Formats: sequence, structure tokens, C-alpha cells
Amino acid sequence: YLEKVKTNDYQSFFKSNSSFVREGAVGGVKFVKQCLKEDKKISVLVPFKGLGHLFCQSCKEYTKCPICKKVLVLHEYELRCIECDDSWPKISRCDNCGDRLKNLKKGLEHFLNWFLMQGFSREDIEIISSEQTPKETKRALRNMKEGICKVLLTTNFEFLRDDCGQNMIWIPYLKYLFIGDEFRSHENGWWKIHAVNNFCLRRDLDLF
Repeated sequence: YLEKVKTNDYQSFFKSNSSFVREGAVGGVKFVKQCLKEDKKISVLVPFKGLGHLFCQSCKEYTKCPICKKVLVLHEYELRCIECDDSWPKISRCDNCGDRLKNLKKGLEHFLNWFLMQGFSREDIEIISSEQTPKETKRALRNMKEGICKVLLTTNFEFLRDDCGQNMIWIPYLKYLFIGDEFRSHENGWWKIHAVNNFCLRRDLDLF
């Protein structure tokens, strides 16, 4: 049954207000430019904080935590483990083969910089992650609702479904809703797909 859940085509579960685009920032260019041109607001769910992951194309492996073996998240000056809450110096080459590592840019900091490059100002963008205090989170949601900002970047799925006046919802990496290889992880991923799908449908929001 788990294999059936894992291999099911989740695209068939999305309603007509949904669009499937290329994974990552590249796929969102068209919609983000539309937001900027038409003065629309957009909520974006990114997988994690930081810039991204380091990947060795020769070994076909991500740089992992030496303690818990979870994939490390790249920040500006270091690598961090979100499981152990520990950090290591930033590296440029693979420990196993010595080849240069590739930065797969998927994190919150990367998308912040990407939106700035698309023409948004820093004042246009609010961020909600585990680093924000409850007061800062409330302020970010209020600014979105009042139209003070146009973009809400969050790593928390629940804030993606907060009705804060957004016109669009973007999930650049849909597969990150399915974290882990056990049944409960995939069941939770399917629940999230249905939840955000229904949320967008009820409020006539574009989802991509």
C-alpha cells in the first residue's frame, strides 16, 4: 500500500486553478512577474531556511551530518543540521572524492535574494520561519493582509493556508511535502496537498 501511495500521480488531485511548472525558482518566473506587474500578493512555501544543499555529482550524494546523517543545510558561512542543531564550516569539495560540490539552491535565503532580483524591494517581502518570535509573525501576517508587503516566504505549511489576502500560492518543491520513506510521512504529504488545494479552491486563488 505504501508503494501505491508513493507512486500515485498527485498532479491528478489538483483542481483546475492549479498550474504545474518546472521545479524551483525557474518555474515561477512567469507568475512572479505577473504579481509584480498586476500588484498581486503571493505566499511561497520553501523547504527550509538557508541557501540550499551541497551535492556531489560524482558520488550522487548530498553533504550529510556526521552525527545523524541528515542532509546539511547551507548558510552563508556554515553548514547546519536542522536535526542536531549543530553546525560545521562551509566546504567546497566532497570529502569522499574531492570533486567540487554543487549548490542546489532551494532555501529561504536563496528565494529572498531571488525575489529581490526579480524587482521586489526588501519592504515587499515578509518572512516567517522558526526564527521569528510570535510578535514578529503576527506583524508579518498583518503587513501581508494590509498590503504593506506583497510576498510572504515561509517554511511553515500552516502559514501558507493563513488567509492574508494573497492572490497566489507557490510551492516550488512539491516533493518536499513528502519527507521520509515511511507511510505516515506520505500520508501527511497527501493531507497537505488536499488541504492547500481546497484552501485555494474556496478562495479562488491560483496555485502553482
